[in-house]
Amino acid sequence: MGLILATQFSAFLTGLIMGTCLLGLGIFIGFWPNRAGHPLTGGSRAESNRTLEVLAHLCKWTDRFATDVSQYRDTVDRFAARCAEFDKENPTLKNTSLTTLLTQVVEANNSVQERLEAAESKLLNHSHEIAASMEAARIDPVTGLPNRRSCDDELQERFDSASRFDSALSILLFDIDHFKSFNDAYGHLAGDAILRQVAGRFKLPLSATDFVGRFGGEEFVILLSDHGHNTATAIAREVCEAVAETSLHYDKQAFTVTISGGVSSRRPDESLADLLKRADAALYAAKDAGRNCTWQHNGDNLTPAASPATRLSVISSVPTPVPCLDAPIEQPMEMAVNS
Repeated sequence: MGLILATQFSAFLTGLIMGTCLLGLGIFIGFWPNRAGHPLTGGSRAESNRTLEVLAHLCKWTDRFATDVSQYRDTVDRFAARCAEFDKENPTLKNTSLTTLLTQVVEANNSVQERLEAAESKLLNHSHEIAASMEAARIDPVTGLPNRRSCDDELQERFDSASRFDSALSILLFDIDHFKSFNDAYGHLAGDAILRQVAGRFKLPLSATDFVGRFGGEEFVILLSDHGHNTATAIAREVCEAVAETSLHYDKQAFTVTISGGVSSRRPDESLADLLKRADAALYAAKDAGRNCTWQHNGDNLTPAASPATRLSVISSVPTPVPCLDAPIEQPMEMAVNS
């Protein structure tokens, strides 16, 4: 009788512990994503990483807990089998009540195991959904490039690393020339199409360790680590030339647009704000100089990185090579963009 009571108490205590853990897990699964959903999509990279770490630790804990429950079930199953054999060998002892009790414990454990596995699966699904949401929140939906928040985080991380190890860091800012006039003339859908195609040209001269993102509106940023100022300036010129030499298409029309660029490189004991301010000043100098060129700020002076190329115009009504083979060909019309 004492053995039966001890087994009953053990089963009750185990069920209570498992039930409490499952209840807490259920509350977390149901409450955390809703509570954290909005901050996550707008949070910094550090906050996002901390959230994912919490979910990862919880998933590991759930997996370990499921393993413990499984081992406990195996132990009880073996004990129940031995009790059943004992009952068969000693029918006169009438210990069938012990076998019945252990059978009930096994069934209860099976139910707990199923509920725990369902909770673990739900937790993993929530983790994947949250990770996908955080990733989407850091990407510009128009160009597919990292958005302003991602650019700010990347810039801060690279600046901190460059300051710590006294390594090179260059900021290249670019702005599409006369983009507002283009939007007014052709509409925002055409503007979005041009933004996407220009963004694709930014990636061409860059290596895997370089960073390019949409800084806002028609402005883009490239971050170069471990490149000297002269190399950064050369890359900026190459980007400007790549965009100017590319025919961009929208709605059976081909357009040629230009960009202006500004370059600055980190100096010892300089703040991030000052570095960014110099790149911005160089960009405005390029625009004041007539656009379609790159200027640099070396910390003391603003100087052109290259002579302005011949001003290009917007060409409209030119059929694209493949989608518009059957479209009527109209005479090209030049439209000035100096506004």
